[in-house]
Amino acid sequence: MKFDVIQHFAVFSWCTGITYKNVIERLIFMEIMILFL
Repeated sequence: MKFDVIQHFAVFSWCTGITYKNVIERLIFMEIMILFL
């Protein structure tokens, strides 16, 4: 049961890894821009 959850999360992370990374980079970039503005 626990292994299935970990495996499912790993597949989900692999499928959405690129999009997830882009979202985090945009959020950090927006926070930096807000701080400088």
